[in-house]
Amino acid sequence: MKFAQEFRKSLQREGFPQRWIESAIPYGQLKKCIKKVTNELQELGLDKDMLAQLASSQKDCSDPSSANPNDIAFHYDLDEDGTTSKHLRPRLTIFVHLSDGVAVDASLTPSTRRFLEKVAAKAHGARGRDSSSDSGPASPLLSPTSFNSLASSDWALSPISGSFPREPPSPSSFQRVEVPLVFDGEFFNILQTDVSNLDTLQEQEQKKLLEEVTVLGQEIARVTKPTKGRKGKGDLAKWREIFELYLEARVFFSTRESDHGARTSAQALEQLKWFQDQVMERNILQGLKSEASRQAFSRFLNMNAVLLQNVKFQEINNLAVTKILKKFDKRTALGVARTFPVVVHSDRLLAGSIAKDICAQVSSELISVVPQLEDYLCPICFAVAYWPLRLDCQHVFCSRCLVKMARRGERFCPLCRADVVMQAGLDHFDSARAAFLRRYFPLEVKEKIRANELERNREIFGPDYVDKPCSVILHSLVIAVSVSLPTWKSNVGYEEEQDWVMHRLATGYPRFFVHKSIQAFGREIVAKYGQAGQVAMLFPTKRAALRCVEFMKEKAPEATLAGLNVITLVLDPTKKTPEALRAIKPAVSAVICREDAFPIAKQYWQHSGDGVSSRRAEFCHGLFNEGLLDIETTTTPLPRSPQPKMFRGPKRYQRPGSIDGFANGGNGHGNGSANGNGNGNGTSQGGNTEEINEAVESSRFLEERYGRNLDLSLVENAKSAIRRRIAGVLTSDVDLTTSLPTMSPHARGISNLREDDIYLVPCGMNAIFTTHQLLLKAREPRKSIEFGFPYVDTLKILQKFGPGAVFYGHGSTAELDDLEEKLKSGERFLGFFCEFPGNPLLTCPDLVRIRKLADTYDFAVVVDETVGTFVNVNVLPYADVVVSSLTKIFSGDCNVMGGSFVLNPNGQYYKSLKSIVADVFEDTYWAEDVIFMERNSRDFKTRIDRVNANAEAICEVLIGHPSVKKVYHPKYNESRPHYEACRTPGGGYGGLLSCTLKTKAQAMAFYDALDTAKGPSLGTNFTLTSPYVILAHYRELDWAASFGVDPDLIRISVGLEEDLKSVFANALRAAESVSNES
Repeated sequence: MKFAQEFRKSLQREGFPQRWIESAIPYGQLKKCIKKVTNELQELGLDKDMLAQLASSQKDCSDPSSANPNDIAFHYDLDEDGTTSKHLRPRLTIFVHLSDGVAVDASLTPSTRRFLEKVAAKAHGARGRDSSSDSGPASPLLSPTSFNSLASSDWALSPISGSFPREPPSPSSFQRVEVPLVFDGEFFNILQTDVSNLDTLQEQEQKKLLEEVTVLGQEIARVTKPTKGRKGKGDLAKWREIFELYLEARVFFSTRESDHGARTSAQALEQLKWFQDQVMERNILQGLKSEASRQAFSRFLNMNAVLLQNVKFQEINNLAVTKILKKFDKRTALGVARTFPVVVHSDRLLAGSIAKDICAQVSSELISVVPQLEDYLCPICFAVAYWPLRLDCQHVFCSRCLVKMARRGERFCPLCRADVVMQAGLDHFDSARAAFLRRYFPLEVKEKIRANELERNREIFGPDYVDKPCSVILHSLVIAVSVSLPTWKSNVGYEEEQDWVMHRLATGYPRFFVHKSIQAFGREIVAKYGQAGQVAMLFPTKRAALRCVEFMKEKAPEATLAGLNVITLVLDPTKKTPEALRAIKPAVSAVICREDAFPIAKQYWQHSGDGVSSRRAEFCHGLFNEGLLDIETTTTPLPRSPQPKMFRGPKRYQRPGSIDGFANGGNGHGNGSANGNGNGNGTSQGGNTEEINEAVESSRFLEERYGRNLDLSLVENAKSAIRRRIAGVLTSDVDLTTSLPTMSPHARGISNLREDDIYLVPCGMNAIFTTHQLLLKAREPRKSIEFGFPYVDTLKILQKFGPGAVFYGHGSTAELDDLEEKLKSGERFLGFFCEFPGNPLLTCPDLVRIRKLADTYDFAVVVDETVGTFVNVNVLPYADVVVSSLTKIFSGDCNVMGGSFVLNPNGQYYKSLKSIVADVFEDTYWAEDVIFMERNSRDFKTRIDRVNANAEAICEVLIGHPSVKKVYHPKYNESRPHYEACRTPGGGYGGLLSCTLKTKAQAMAFYDALDTAKGPSLGTNFTLTSPYVILAHYRELDWAASFGVDPDLIRISVGLEEDLKSVFANALRAAESVSNES
């Protein structure tokens, strides 16, 4: 099929707009012009064959105006006519002999020879006139030009025979003659005009497309902007996937070496179809949650379709120009196919694909609004560069890689080799980029954090560390507060320290198991400051370490105390450290002793709860390795002996201002702060959002370099949130960067309770220990009363740290009667300690009667509400001090320790206790642990409601089952009236229960078959079961039994799971299958 017909059909078939079709190259009209040109040339005797002969023998010349006739026989120029229209003026010039008109280097037909002779004669006459006169009309038929130099040989054919002359004639005998043509000008005028019109049309269409790209980019940026809702996050991920596929498709332009450059319309169509097919196969369109996103995707496809149509239109018109010029050359032999695109000055149609500029705009204004991960990778680890540090050379790396480079002493930037790595510090942290990465790449950032966590754990525990299920409950948490003991036999093996159990333990309950990160740090301290055969026990402060030393001196054999020493490591004041780091005062005190004295140090560690947390140890270990911790140079005065002293009477007490009198709820009692806000400098912890965010991001660098999960700027606010949650005034989620709710004047059912009456400590046992120390210091040294069967270490504290204790292990009315008789007889006590309810028998003391006895006979009442929780019971009106382990259900996540004690502002000992609290209490609750605890406890209230219901459901399964001997739970115990006296409106009965089965074999079968987590601790979000007496009293089972505690008792801490009833029903069936005889 001829091209003219195909060209017309293509214009109609492709669905181009009518105005496009009207602007297309007029191929048929141009063909007619070519016919006119050929006729004109033939009339002049210049047929295509003759011109072809001339063209075939001549050489190329870059400058025709100065051409040598030895090189060029004729030339066809497309010059601008010099007018404002800038139309092309074609010029055909031929070199001839002036004497006979023979053209240079050509054999001519007779008709052509006659034409050239005629031209030459006229030219010669004109030349003669020019020589005799300076004026006169120039011949319109020619334009003579004399040559000043000629080649020496082989320059022209003979006028008759076509043979070469022997001698070159003189230069004046040759001239360059312009041949007059008319219709070639018409041809190029039409062609140039239409190319110019197409350029204008393409410019208009390109402008529309660019505007659409800009508007579409703004729309996609709006629908993909990260928000808290699922739609925003989901659409961002989907659009990122869309653009990844689009870039992979390379629809209009390829950057690959194999096919680099603009694609044809057919290739572009094929790639666009592939892109659309991939979108459909991956169900990406269905994943776009918002209607605006779906509409934007439709616009994106339409934009590509319009661009493809433009490419096709440009392509076929470009082909038409090429074809018509080739046809012109074929019919005339004038050779304009190459020169026309150059001289026509087309900056659109003939200058390259329209897609090139559009694709550049798409990349810069559309695809870039959805950031691609590869643009934000660390050049070292090729993971997302989080947390980002921008070096002085402006290259960005993740802080983890830079920290490792600095540790290896590598000073030079890996990209530009600038000496900048060792200068990287907190001021190089790119907080804006970090915020950007968190918003646009949340999953990748979380994965990077997890990878960093795993790498740090391998640094601590060795290269064999793996993050997989083993013997640690919640295996993803290296810092867990329980350990998995899935069978009865494994519990016995744990207590007997059998190798098959102990070698599998990665961690354990923190007051019984010294975490491996603490062990590792202790070994390094001993290696630097100790001697061979010594070990270290780590404490957060020197005062705590010295209390341990005093305990060891009293309890350990004197021979084991040789070399006993305390080393306190604090930030080296000579080293430059960030203010954010100095604010949290990272320090550790090591009691260095002989190995045979270590068990006594561990007793103090276990009973007091004074030891360092694993997070503090890991953080300080990092500082130690960096050379930023050194021995304390200032002298710290020795604390008074922890043994009880005679009561000296209350000091003058001045109550601090209202909690709402200082910003963001400072604590008012930390580190002996006298300014009432607990930050030690009299300034508010508040600030605008940008400052807070900057502080948070600064802390991220410290976390990556020295520790983990440490939002330093929010620690004080987090403490305030926890205290208010304990007070019962904060029951929902909270933004720590904003002001917290005010304290209710009747929090916890009493008047005048303030936030600074609530104290946070590292663990629940430390709350009991500190409270006991407060009572010993504020009152006369007397024995205390432990009422009810207690948690194991509570009784140990009362027995080992003071004059001793009177133990009423049954917690019965009869024992309370006995106590009253002793009081009436004149016996006096320091304090009355009890749990409400008790653990593990869940009995409740008569707090109403106890309060009356305390008021009458002068003793303090300390109630542990850990099991009951303040959501279910309100015991503060009956107590002078309420203590609690926040590690349990308050946290729920089994990954952080914490405790609290609350002073009753209406209690009779309030002023005396408050006046000496700064002498005893140290705010040693580590910053990272605070952050974890605050996060975990945000949904505390809703979790309590859930476990209350689950616990009652399990009780219903157990009660009345033939294999179950007894169920212990506040709702079903005989002491329920005492519980009801303190139960809050809407409160439940708690999530802890215990049970005994008919035989030990049934108990073992029930425990082994129970499909729950199994191990020590309680109050986890998941159900946690343990043979409690085996773990807590293995070496004193008979003693426990004497207080009604069955050695085979199973304690169940109920979690949040669904359908727990079937889990326990299955375990009961396993117990039923065991013979009752055992």
